Amino acid sequence: MKTIKQQIEKKEKEIKVLKEKLENESLKSFRCKELNLEITPLKEWTKPYNEIVIPKGWRLLKTHEYFYLIEEGYENQLIGKFKNEYNYAWTQQTNYAKKNNYASRVYLYGDAEVSSGYGDLQNSNDYGRVAFCRKLDALKTEEVTK
Repeated sequence: MKTIKQQIEKKEKEIKVLKEKLENESLKSFRCKELNLEITPLKEWTKPYNEIVIPKGWRLLKTHEYFYLIEEGYENQLIGKFKNEYNYAWTQQTNYAKKNNYASRVYLYGDAEVSSGYGDLQNSNDYGRVAFCRKLDALKTEEVTK
């Protein structure tokens, strides 16, 4: 027979799992099979790069993934409500950015023009955006283990 403490610990673990599941389910997303990724549309993020909160199991999009998504017709799904606006989208740090203690970002302009650059880790921007992604294979693994 389990002690009350063991029962409480079990329930706390169950609650933690449910909270994580709820957090992940609340992220609207689309799938890009070519990149094998599930991706969230851009979300507003006007705080500094080093304060980005990445949901468990997700990561920031890489610079080249933004370029691919725009080039291959995923622009509307990615940019969503921010279309026709000037967008700074934070990306996963490139090797150069890590080495030099910079943040990485892409600039997404309203007419689908895309470029990239670097900035200070503490910088923020009124047009700041962020998108997260995770491997589609990870979803299959999660579904099998549940």
